[in-house]
Amino acid sequence: MPHPLHPDAPTEDWIPLVGAAMAWAACLGTALMAIVLLVVRRLVAAGPAVATPDAFAPPGVMLLLGSLAACGAAFGAAWRGLRPIGNAYRQAALAVVAALATLVLGFLSVPVHHFLGAPGLAGVAALAALGAGAAWRGVRRHTPSR
Repeated sequence: MPHPLHPDAPTEDWIPLVGAAMAWAACLGTALMAIVLLVVRRLVAAGPAVATPDAFAPPGVMLLLGSLAACGAAFGAAWRGLRPIGNAYRQAALAVVAALATLVLGFLSVPVHHFLGAPGLAGVAALAALGAGAAWRGVRRHTPSR
């Protein structure tokens, strides 16, 4: 009996791999974003008090470049984790979702800093790093051997 979707439809179930790869990428990006926020807070605290913030001062530059680096790391992690599916379009689309999830989770880390301070951000980074490690094991477990 032919496959109900199409004769060339994949026979593998990629859902567990996609879930693990996306979790790995989002957790990695979140850990890096929390570290970036910690560094930015330290730069702000170490600098002089100013009436109007300068976007090109070290904290602003660190926030911009660090956020882009964290999103890029999440994109790269998702791309790497999704490599076995063999479809560049799906890899890219899901990697962009992981990068955007990093931004959202980074924004959600700001209230943690507001209520718990630097130890709260360090806790977010540690928990996200632990989650990334667990998710990486899931990626390895669901990657088919060749």
